[in-house]
Amino acid sequence: MTMTTMGTTSENNPRYLIDTNCLVTPYNDYYRPRYAMSAPFWKRLKELVNQEEVGILVQVEKEILAGSKDSDALNEWMQSVKQTIINPLPDLSVLAVYQSIMRYLADERNEFSQKAQRSWMSPKIADPWLIATAKCFNATIITFEKSVGRVKGQLAAKVKIPDIAAVYGVRCISLFDFMDEVSGF
Repeated sequence: MTMTTMGTTSENNPRYLIDTNCLVTPYNDYYRPRYAMSAPFWKRLKELVNQEEVGILVQVEKEILAGSKDSDALNEWMQSVKQTIINPLPDLSVLAVYQSIMRYLADERNEFSQKAQRSWMSPKIADPWLIATAKCFNATIITFEKSVGRVKGQLAAKVKIPDIAAVYGVRCISLFDFMDEVSGF
């Protein structure tokens, strides 16, 4: 399988795909531009993105840009890696897994509330695209989301990446575990 980025194709798929929350939360809470320790974090992450070790999906980019101001540093950082952004839509294998995820959510045997299902049904939501792309790339998802406990016979009010990723055999790790795993942070 090849990775389709904005205008380029690479035989090497990223080992990791990053969730929106692992870019927004560090920017807002841990690695703000005014903190001296922030520059090495963003520099190292950019290196990993440019080396195609970490992938950012176009859906993640759109979620970030929708919530940012034109002048904020996260928006500027996203612009600096724009040439590496991955568009999974042309990949038929990713699309097939995405459709499978949508069917899984809609299947009443899997006990998701209508609200939970709708929360993932928009093509603008990055979460199912992350899982589908990670499945096809054999990649790990970097996310702060945690699995939601389920009670048999009770509809789940929320859909979380780790729960659906587990169904599809996709590994998820936190940003901090990722930082330990790849080192250099």
